[in-house]
Amino acid sequence: AQPEVIAPDPGIGVQIFPFGINGYRVQLTNLPTEKAFDGKVITIRTAIESMKEITVPIRVLNTTG
Repeated sequence: AQPEVIAPDPGIGVQIFPFGINGYRVQLTNLPTEKAFDGKVITIRTAIESMKEITVPIRVLNTTG
């Protein structure tokens, strides 16, 4: 089953591409650079029993927003 990606902002574009036999590549676009997004996370939910949920932290550095 294809993973589900949950982004902290609806404006973030998410594309999921098959990668090999059992993998996927996740491409994110339009990531915000405002300091308010520092510390937020992107969550990837999978069908793999040992990795049901993967959390990717967002770090925003050197921003003026």
